[in-house]
Formats: sequence, structure tokens, C-alpha cells
Amino acid sequence: MRGPAERLVSLTRQINELSTTVASRSDVPADVKSSIDSLKTDLAALAPKLTPPPTGRGGGGGGRGAANDSLITKVGQAKTGLMAGMTPGEQTTRAYTEVKSQTPKTITDLNAAIAKASALSSRLAPLNLTLTVPSPIVLPAATPGRRPSNGQ
Repeated sequence: MRGPAERLVSLTRQINELSTTVASRSDVPADVKSSIDSLKTDLAALAPKLTPPPTGRGGGGGGRGAANDSLITKVGQAKTGLMAGMTPGEQTTRAYTEVKSQTPKTITDLNAAIAKASALSSRLAPLNLTLTVPSPIVLPAATPGRRPSNGQ
């Protein structure tokens, strides 16, 4: 199963290719072209949240700046802080809280883009254009807090 970032990258690559292809074709209706442009905009808005930050020296600004928009960066910060074996500090707690609150919305937004891509895919098929749409991400159901047992 591919994760959110892989699904975003796959869709973005395909939409960029389709955008170039349909620009040179006169048989593609204007509404289909605008649907491709709209989906391209939606995917671009999701990219900072789901794309891994650049690696190597100077690539991510040392964890500052735009890289902080990435949920992957925040998950890494929280995971590193929680696995350090010490009491989590404010930065770790903040990263965890942000990831926990932002992830469901981001996944919902990605699933909306996937649904939009599915509808577009069916409109492209008669034009002999292919858009392979990944499956949506199923969010786990919220689980209630643990209740004490045995009179604890």
C-alpha cells in the first residue's frame, strides 16, 4: 500500500504529463482542460504538507522555514523526541500535537483530490488519455480512551 506522499507524487506527475499532452490537442473539451488545471492546483497546494523535505546539507534549512509545513518533518520530530528516552520537551509535544490535528484534514484533502482525479479519469478515457488514480486513504476510526478495568 502506498502512503500519502507516494499517491500525491504519482498523481502530480501524471497530471503534469496530461497537462502538456492536452495543451497540444484540439479534441479535448475546454471543461476537461480546466478540470486538469484545477486538479493540478489542488495537488500543488497539498505538496508542502506531504512532500518529504530535501535531504543533505542546506536542503531543508536545518529544519526551519518551509520544511516545517511538511507533516513528514513534524512526524520525524515527534518520533525522534518520543524515542529519545527522556521526558518529551515542548518542541516534541508541539510537533506531536500539530501532526495529530493536521493529518486527518490533510488526508481528507488528498482523498478529495483523488475523488476529483477519479471523475476526471472517466472523462479522459473516451479521449484515449489515461489517468491511473490511486485508491483513497482510509482513516482509522477514532478510538475512545482506555477505561480502567478490574476496579482500577
